[in-house]
Amino acid sequence: AVAASPVVIWKDWSAIAFAGIAGMVLERKGGAFMKTLSAPILAILIGMAFTNLNLTSPTSIVATVVNNYLLV
Repeated sequence: AVAASPVVIWKDWSAIAFAGIAGMVLERKGGAFMKTLSAPILAILIGMAFTNLNLTSPTSIVATVVNNYLLV
């Protein structure tokens, strides 16, 4: 496997951290629908949106860590 540059790894971790924070803020400050979804679900949806918009790579080592350890 090709090693990813530190910049790409930090960019992906920053995007995941932002998705988690945004999920918590949306749950707390959002409407009734946002409160029903809960912060973890909102964070996952935001993270998926980042990947679909090519802001993060689905094949990066960060995505592997998240999928194998955090979302199990």
